Amino acid sequence: MQIKYGTYVWFILVLVSILSLWIPLTPAYSMSFGSFDPRAMAMGGTGVSSGTSANASHYNPALLSIGQRERLSLEIPVFTLRLADPQGLQDAIDTYQAAGYETTLTTATNTFNTSGSIAEFQTNASAMVTALQNLKNGIITTLSNRALIAEANLGVVIAAPGDTFGFSLYSNARSTGGVRLLIDNTDFALLDNFLAEMNNVVLTGIPDLANPIYSGGQLSNAGQTLNSSFDVRGATVVETGLSLSKRFRLFYLPVSIGITPKSVSISTFDYSAGLSTGSYSTSQGNKDYTDSNFDVGIATHLGRGLRFGLVGKNLLAKSYTTIRGNPIEIKPQFRAGISHHTRWSVIAVDADLIKNDPIGFDEPTRFVSAGIELNIFRTAQIRAGIKKNLAATVTSSEAPVMSVGAGLSPFGIHLDLAYAASQNDHALAVQLGFQF
Repeated sequence: MQIKYGTYVWFILVLVSILSLWIPLTPAYSMSFGSFDPRAMAMGGTGVSSGTSANASHYNPALLSIGQRERLSLEIPVFTLRLADPQGLQDAIDTYQAAGYETTLTTATNTFNTSGSIAEFQTNASAMVTALQNLKNGIITTLSNRALIAEANLGVVIAAPGDTFGFSLYSNARSTGGVRLLIDNTDFALLDNFLAEMNNVVLTGIPDLANPIYSGGQLSNAGQTLNSSFDVRGATVVETGLSLSKRFRLFYLPVSIGITPKSVSISTFDYSAGLSTGSYSTSQGNKDYTDSNFDVGIATHLGRGLRFGLVGKNLLAKSYTTIRGNPIEIKPQFRAGISHHTRWSVIAVDADLIKNDPIGFDEPTRFVSAGIELNIFRTAQIRAGIKKNLAATVTSSEAPVMSVGAGLSPFGIHLDLAYAASQNDHALAVQLGFQF
């Protein structure tokens, strides 16, 4: 029986309408949908309808039975890394630390405490004013309201696709987090108190030892009493799942439906680091959880090379608390995609159906993605893509992310590479796989 295109259109419209009634109106506190492999990353993050069996577990399990004429595959390793610095925090930290504001203030404080005459107090107090003002300006202008984001992903996949039934077993570890300066207003009040006292000493040459900034007749070190710090927060999520997919006819339409039940281990990290700290780790401030969840997806051929896909991930809403009492919630994510396939090319477009707020200090995300793949004699692949975050709140994060990539697949072995970048946001991916 020949299925008319109007039937497909009505099917998709009804499906999306039903789904829109179930999708929560509140944002999902979760990691972004993400790019889990170099093929998808290079194609702008698309994969809900254009993915392969090698990445179906991450993008849409229904693709395992869509009939792509693929073989049993082993993907090991699959690695991605992303670094985002939308406000230039890393350069700001380097500038702050290189300036040595705290060291200069410590030296000025020690010198002030050795003063023995009015003239020496006045001279050394003047140096203190400069050191204090530099420290205050350095915190406000150099570090304030900036965040640094890091994300890494490592996985392994065994996939057995089929025309009517397919399955995939995967394990994947994804860590995402950020560091952001937390300004404590009491620090500015403290520094202002120091500045007022030092300006008074410049004029009179006589310190007010009754001022609480003195202890035992000695001036305290303002830099060592600051409460401002860098907050470091995020989570490492380890998933192990089995994706199952079956194709059958639904209202005379060939539809593949897939499901991925998965065990999930979540390790949250949340701690505070001093202003002079230069390194951060996911092994501090940990709190661990073990849980389970599942993903569901559908895919269907629309004819003439067109394919449609729809996926819901982490359909069981979960809530966790870090060791410092901050909530981390993982709520359902929904994405739709449509793609066109020929023997030599794939063109794909994906879109998030709901905004996802970040776990750490990253930007909220709602991506629209587009990508293309050219397949040269089934041996070499060239890919390019673009994606834009419609929910970005920082100007530098509103710029589209451009991506490129390539693959080599001779003799059942394939190696894929990808690179994606926008202003202060860079990502790369590599994957090695074997087909049998």
